[in-house]
Amino acid sequence: MNNFDNYKNIYLVGIKGGGMASLTLLLQEIGKQVTGSDTDEKFYTDEVLDKHKIKYFEKFNPSNINNNIDLVIYSTAYLPDKNVELIAARKKNIPIINYPAAVGILMKEKKSIGVAGTHGKTTITAMLAFVLKESSFNPSAMIGSNVPQLGGTTLIGESDIFVVETDEYQNKFQYYHPQTIILNNIDWDHPDFFADNDSYQKVFLDYVKKLPADGCLIANLDDDNVKKVSEAYKGNKKYYGLKSDKGWQARKLGINQSYQIFTVYRQNKKWGEVKLKLFGEFNVLNSLAVIAAADYLGVSKNDIIKALSKFVGTQRRFEFIGEISGCQIFDDFAHHPSEIQATLKMAKQRYEDKKIITVFHPHTYTRTEKFIDNFAVSFNDSDEVLILDIYSSAREKVGKIDSKKLTEIIDQKTGNAKYVRDIVQAVEYLKNKINKNYIVITMGAGDVWRVGRKLLNKK
Repeated sequence: MNNFDNYKNIYLVGIKGGGMASLTLLLQEIGKQVTGSDTDEKFYTDEVLDKHKIKYFEKFNPSNINNNIDLVIYSTAYLPDKNVELIAARKKNIPIINYPAAVGILMKEKKSIGVAGTHGKTTITAMLAFVLKESSFNPSAMIGSNVPQLGGTTLIGESDIFVVETDEYQNKFQYYHPQTIILNNIDWDHPDFFADNDSYQKVFLDYVKKLPADGCLIANLDDDNVKKVSEAYKGNKKYYGLKSDKGWQARKLGINQSYQIFTVYRQNKKWGEVKLKLFGEFNVLNSLAVIAAADYLGVSKNDIIKALSKFVGTQRRFEFIGEISGCQIFDDFAHHPSEIQATLKMAKQRYEDKKIITVFHPHTYTRTEKFIDNFAVSFNDSDEVLILDIYSSAREKVGKIDSKKLTEIIDQKTGNAKYVRDIVQAVEYLKNKINKNYIVITMGAGDVWRVGRKLLNKK
């Protein structure tokens, strides 16, 4: 499945990142010897890498780059002229490529489906991979988070179908080669790279234009930006949404303790009843994207419905962590204001008799600064919000904003925000507060998930 035939020993710089860890496992599955490095910071992917017995260094050091390495793949979080290992590899004349370029090479060899959008990429990729696997379509897949039902972050299948979570950040789209694109939403993000909404939308527009004439675009018509971008592609298009009836539409949404239930229509004709173990309207939209894609690929209606009813989600997407003192603890990756708002709305509907405490870990100074007014109102459905210090990126160590200011602004709007500095303080506060009347949601792209683990005395 690859063009890596000339490379046996592959070294990955930034191996703990979600996409990088997924790529590492995939390369291991196709017979490569993989090693790598990252910081000593605790990532949720540590367990995934350890489970697969992948050796990695928890410090960047030029001495890690030995003459047995045939290829170095690096995370775009690191710059080739700044990272000491990449500099060492160049001095040794070892070939170096970045993560999206490596993924693009793999995509060329398959009938690739690129899952794109500001929100929902991981869930859609995982859900589609699961539906195809359960339906004996034997797909390969790369997913940005661990999927317990798939045994990890990757699938290696015998068919030519390759489902890939494709990220817009730093315009990684330019490296990818999809034959089908699922485009879920476009909501300005990553202001450290995209100066404004126009520059952000342009990379999606350019991505859609890359589709071959005989490809397919599967687009969410509820999103005005997606609707606009989709007009640039003149080939085969499949639409989905809750509002639009031009393609796949969900109606009659309802919930019980175990399922979200809805009726699916296809161009105004009833298609079937779907039960989903994931909650929230955003997950209905995610499942519609999967239904449209699976149907396009030839999966039967019965197989789609059966598989969707069994899917339980991915790690760090409103993941149930455990219970202490009668309080249920969940963890969620949401770090953009729109994601936070959608997740908390869903939690409030599902646990209307409980008080919600959200432990939020802001991610990057630029995002916090640019979207601070949006953050101020995104926690309205939380009864209390604990704000940790900002989790910076590898390239961004300081900024013009801090979490004390963010806490102050949220508190002005909601009266429910408290600054707690770090994970230790959050745990100390919560363990004396929570009981059966509460649920706790740890939220953010950093290591805020450790709060729940520490409350439950897990590593």
